[in-house]
Amino acid sequence: MNPLYIQELLDRCIDFLDASNPALRACSLVNRSWVHPAQARIFSEIKLEDPRTSLESLHIRVSGLLSLMDGSQHLIRYISTLHMSNRAMPSPDHFVRICSFPFIRLSSLKIWHLDRLAPDSEVSVAIQRMLALPTLRSLHFACRFTDRKHFLGMWANCSSNITDLALSCRIEDDRAAPSGGPGPAAQRHIVLASFQANEIEDILWWLEDPHCPFNFTRLRALLGAGTEILQHGILAPVVKTVEVFDVTSKRSDLSAFTRLAVLQFRMPLWDPLSPLRALSTIRPAGRVHLRTLRLVLVISGWLDPAQVLSSLCSQLDRTLFALIGQFSSLTTIYINVVVPTPAVTQRAEQYFPSLDPQISISARTSGIRGMSCFKSSLISVRALVSEQCV
Repeated sequence: MNPLYIQELLDRCIDFLDASNPALRACSLVNRSWVHPAQARIFSEIKLEDPRTSLESLHIRVSGLLSLMDGSQHLIRYISTLHMSNRAMPSPDHFVRICSFPFIRLSSLKIWHLDRLAPDSEVSVAIQRMLALPTLRSLHFACRFTDRKHFLGMWANCSSNITDLALSCRIEDDRAAPSGGPGPAAQRHIVLASFQANEIEDILWWLEDPHCPFNFTRLRALLGAGTEILQHGILAPVVKTVEVFDVTSKRSDLSAFTRLAVLQFRMPLWDPLSPLRALSTIRPAGRVHLRTLRLVLVISGWLDPAQVLSSLCSQLDRTLFALIGQFSSLTTIYINVVVPTPAVTQRAEQYFPSLDPQISISARTSGIRGMSCFKSSLISVRALVSEQCV
């Protein structure tokens, strides 16, 4: 008798494999009992969008997926994460066919529809159908709508189990929606834990519209929009609940926040240290909760990354040293310097000699894709907040 439970044995073996599909397929050939665990790993996450991949390659990937699923529909049950874009689709019909898969475990969905979405089109109806999936928990939605009525209608039947929402939506005709909207007013029954709003200007009106189904009373993370969004009455109370916040302006006033644990700073190259001034606005009673700072700087292609890194980190070292003495609970600082080429890969901890060695400095450089992830990826609040407690 094998002393290990068979599923535990399989999990241990698979964990040592790399994430490439060929390795996982090879694993399934070793023993029939490995087939289902291997398939679950291969198909749990489907990404049909990658800015580094040519359109031809994306089209081949989409066509291959559809062909495979036509003959092996049982594989759809493994899909829990799906990223898709109309850019990757050979035709709108391919987009609709993927949206029509009989998903039973899909919990995380990212949709980029970069062209104008026509009302009542097959694509629009297919997206609405996906937003209504009861298993959906995390949604990142980037799209262009024709008018406010079309945007309102998109949310009429969305899943009540969504907790993490990221939006980057534009509305071409931004005039007021017809009175009455799409059906009766919503009861704001969908309670969000995190809300990320990029290009928020076109949908600010929606936050207080009676047909908005989302409830912000238990919001724990507010990203992308900055403090300006708090001027809208429906979001004003979140200063009492938000633990993760994205500082986007040097004029950010954080004095009303009482539970901030994680602060993210996007540092403009022309004045990189200015957003850090927001730290001085946190009241003493609120400073005891702050555990983590995340700093991101993007270096333009015409600058020498190594020179900028040395100069900036030296300034950061002095500035942070002067500030963090006021935050007794601060334990971790993440610094990501985004460069136009991944050639600069040195670690930057050496540039912070003044900081308390008990504070963990995680400094790294990455390519432009790193910034794209920072700007657009929805952060899982549970993971982000819980990791600070480790």
